[in-house]
Amino acid sequence: MTPEKTFADANAMATTLNEIAICASRALGVIDRDGHRGITSLSVIQIDAMAVMLTLLGLVPTPPGSAPPTTLLIPVTEEA
Repeated sequence: MTPEKTFADANAMATTLNEIAICASRALGVIDRDGHRGITSLSVIQIDAMAVMLTLLGLVPTPPGSAPPTTLLIPVTEEA
């Protein structure tokens, strides 16, 4: 994946959930290892992968300056 491509791009549709999860996991590993300094070394793609995973896990976004919604997590159900 090239640096200019993000998971939000329409061209990234071929990216699998597993690839996104691996990218997010590695980014989390950098933060876990390096603390706050690790956050500044993440790429846009790694940050995007973590945001995608949070969305898939049911976290509801709160726009800047808005009060958080009453329900912050939407339960994720597995489809058959």
